[in-house]
Amino acid sequence: MDQDTRWEKASLYHAMKAIGIHLEAGDHDAARRCLADLTANFQTEWEARSTAATCYELLGEHDRARIEAGIALALAPNNYAASKRMARYLVQDGQRDAARRVLEHGWEQKKKNYPKKQWADERALYFAFSEDELPPHLAERWRRERPSKADMAYIKDNLP
Repeated sequence: MDQDTRWEKASLYHAMKAIGIHLEAGDHDAARRCLADLTANFQTEWEARSTAATCYELLGEHDRARIEAGIALALAPNNYAASKRMARYLVQDGQRDAARRVLEHGWEQKKKNYPKKQWADERALYFAFSEDELPPHLAERWRRERPSKADMAYIKDNLP
């Protein structure tokens, strides 16, 4: 990685960190200004767009979050995390067939991280949006790896 790339990645990290600080402090206007700067300064970085999607979701700007998630996926079409996020939005809209197709593409990338003997379980976890969709042995793993209900309640209570 060359010097310019390192500086750009550091700037991206600090911009994302600043947005998080503003969100935690409840300063939503400052967070929105930083988000505008983030997307203007890092237009072609999928990480910036994915972060923006998360932040807009926390700010209650669901349409803008979906736009940013779509841009993130367009910028990194082989990114399985971006695929999963877009699929979640599609499922929320009742577009399960479209979501499955997006997940299939994401799975082709994600499965490269696992030995073939783990593919069935990892695929089931990747395609699931709740523990109810999983067999018992995977539902237990889902519960261990996901935020607790208390964590989710805290997040929900602190949304604008």
